[in-house]
Amino acid sequence: MKLNIPAIATGLWLLLSCTSTPDQSPIDRFDLVSRHNILVDRFDSLASLTVGNGNFAFTTDLTGLQTFYKEYENGVSLGTMSNWGWHTIPNSGGYDMAETYQYYDVEGRKVPYQHQPRSPERAVAAASYFRENPHRLHLGIIRLVIHKENGEEITIRDVQIPEHRLDLWRGEVSSRFSVEGQRVEVTVFAHQEKDMVSARIVSPLMEKGRLSVEWLFPYGIPAHVHAGYDFGKGDKHTSELIDTTASSARILRQLDGD
Repeated sequence: MKLNIPAIATGLWLLLSCTSTPDQSPIDRFDLVSRHNILVDRFDSLASLTVGNGNFAFTTDLTGLQTFYKEYENGVSLGTMSNWGWHTIPNSGGYDMAETYQYYDVEGRKVPYQHQPRSPERAVAAASYFRENPHRLHLGIIRLVIHKENGEEITIRDVQIPEHRLDLWRGEVSSRFSVEGQRVEVTVFAHQEKDMVSARIVSPLMEKGRLSVEWLFPYGIPAHVHAGYDFGKGDKHTSELIDTTASSARILRQLDGD
């Protein structure tokens, strides 16, 4: 057997030249995370940004809060959701879970399984009720109310030079924009352990009485309704101020039995 030494040596040299020593330097985690920060500089209903802690989430629009929630309904809607907030619509039809059962033969036994029937009408209604209840509750909209010099409330077209950012390292959503040349800055955090959201708002419009914050509380609706809220049933829920101080307020919310 003949050995072609030059060929073997060349092949070995090529193999060694393609083998690199593993990089032992530590990962720059701040750089790795920060390179994926998000900047939104124009209205896009699919580009809402969220802060949260795994059990609570608050989704914001271009203003840093939920000012233009209607404009985002057909995109990524603006939600305030938690793992503990649930709502059940009263069972006014008196439906029983057994009305949704369909029986199947399992090794000689008749075993009931919940089913989505197409008839009769009452069984269809019963199945829909238990499929939709309980459902996760939208806890409420927190929005900016900003008025122009002429007294009219702004529309999303009046938001000028927007910079809506998500800082992944800090877990911070910030928004900077102008209204008729007046700057507004909003910074939002979610608490890491408690289901809380905190917002800092800085703007000369506050001193002029043209910027305030508004809470809107909706009625609970099933999850398959995309926006997740219903502001058309004010007679079915209440919001009562039960404790107020100069710097705080506690609101008792009641939706049916929840």
